Amino acid sequence: MIRKILKAKVKDKNKAGDNTPMKDFAVIKAHSDIIFSKIEQKIKALNAIESSVDEKIAKLERLMQRAESIKNPSAGADRHHELVSLTQRGLTIAEISDIFDIPAGEVELILNLHTVKT
Repeated sequence: MIRKILKAKVKDKNKAGDNTPMKDFAVIKAHSDIIFSKIEQKIKALNAIESSVDEKIAKLERLMQRAESIKNPSAGADRHHELVSLTQRGLTIAEISDIFDIPAGEVELILNLHTVKT
């Protein structure tokens, strides 16, 4: 594509009798600027797609964890212990809620029930 453009420009210049290297350089630079701007646009689009895919992967992993906990009722008890463990490590209720993708109120309830049991 670039070769065609450059050949066309060279032919036009030969017809006009103007073969200065500076003008050739200017034409090449103009075309390369256009190409680089298109490449930058494509990179931005790919980055947006990548972040969207990452979000969907995270959501899928959370859904798989949820499905596993529903499939395995004993896993719910393990999850309660994990919640308590994370609290003991210093995580906030909001952070735990985000990790397990459950409402903060549910996390708080589980933690309160754990403290009542002990």
